[in-house]
Amino acid sequence: MTKHTNIHSRPQAGFSTVEALFALLLIGITLVIYTSSLNLIRLISATKGQQLAYHIAVHKMEDLRNIDFSSLPTSGNFSDPQMARLTSASGTITVTDIDSDLRQVQVQVSWVDRGTNKTINLTTLFYQNGISSL
Repeated sequence: MTKHTNIHSRPQAGFSTVEALFALLLIGITLVIYTSSLNLIRLISATKGQQLAYHIAVHKMEDLRNIDFSSLPTSGNFSDPQMARLTSASGTITVTDIDSDLRQVQVQVSWVDRGTNKTINLTTLFYQNGISSL
């Protein structure tokens, strides 16, 4: 009588190659998702700051448009309640006379985002009689 021995009769220890590769694949996918999420959060935060600074600059430019041409301020600083939402925010206005009827107005909002200085600049021309008389 022949005795058959089963090769697989002893318990296996450790992981098979397929199991190890599958585990590495899952770890890799998890790391990719995690780093992508972190980058997305940073991007959203930076975009929020830029959008808020742009809104502040546009609001100030519209305020200046509602002032009589002869009463436009010279250069100087300005503040806005929304600036409190930005880190170390400041605003400046620069008014340059091009001729007696035309002025260039620049509104600048600066702030710090994650240790980096950021700036939004808006520049336009103001004509004494408005755009309807051009």
